[in-house]
Amino acid sequence: MTLEANTILDLNGFTVTNAVDGGGTFINGTLYGEFSPAGVGVLGTQTLTPGDNAALEGSYILDVTENGDCDQLVIGGDVDISALQLQVVDLEKLSRRKSYAIAVISDGAQGLFAAGNLPNEKWIIKRAEGVVWLLYSDGLQLIIR
Repeated sequence: MTLEANTILDLNGFTVTNAVDGGGTFINGTLYGEFSPAGVGVLGTQTLTPGDNAALEGSYILDVTENGDCDQLVIGGDVDISALQLQVVDLEKLSRRKSYAIAVISDGAQGLFAAGNLPNEKWIIKRAEGVVWLLYSDGLQLIIR
């Protein structure tokens, strides 16, 4: 399903289950799907804007590179993102020396992505100043503002 920019999709209280591309606003229901910003194997950005009474569920299919580049979701609105499970396409490309900015979220968004298929518990998902990061934590971590 393509959700075009500058459009509003009223889910009318239902859960819509589809692979989703494009951007736009959805209201009054749950958008359940696989969110892969440019498709598997290609880096890109996808914007989602949940409006009134909207929820997001499903999988965030994340492409990464060894040099720290990655897909990025831009999520506006007051929505809980914890029902989206992070699935890294190629785990071999994750670099422990890089931090991946996997999403930009509004101040009203709550939660973090579920860990999904991360290789071990040292790979963590953090949020700092509107950015959701995927990083490898092998000891002390400082976030300086």
